[in-house]
Amino acid sequence: MLSRIRVNEILLTVGSFEVSQSEWNVLMRFGVEDLNEIRACKAILEKRSFSIDVSKPMSNLRSQFQLENT
Repeated sequence: MLSRIRVNEILLTVGSFEVSQSEWNVLMRFGVEDLNEIRACKAILEKRSFSIDVSKPMSNLRSQFQLENT
């Protein structure tokens, strides 16, 4: 089960801000059974990249959580 608290902890750890209610609603609407918290954070940061620079948080996510460079 995806935990919003854990997603927020990870986002703050990598230098981003917490997941918004609308972002969380989208994740819940599309189903997250196969998403873990790290993948959810990656999806959130990728979505945010259209409006803000998330290169540093994305880099931190990849390095701190050994996420492949995709």
